[in-house]
Amino acid sequence: EYFANGRTLIEPQKIALAQFMVYPNPSHSLIYFPTEKYCQPYKIINITGQIVESGIFDHGINIEHLVAGEYVILVDRTFAKFIKI
Repeated sequence: EYFANGRTLIEPQKIALAQFMVYPNPSHSLIYFPTEKYCQPYKIINITGQIVESGIFDHGINIEHLVAGEYVILVDRTFAKFIKI
């Protein structure tokens, strides 16, 4: 615990995220990942930390509209890194 101005503040806990794999990686059009992630909400984040896409994962995710570069996708407290070419 931390104390500030007479109030108790709780130290933020580090959240450990498990990693999963996307394929193909790198990709220019579609990415896929393990079937246990189906019907889960996802967020794609660019290297500056901006959420550039979000939705519900179904079969594959179309990334054609993304600018070439490195991204992280978050799904159900897990993450994967991928490269858009």
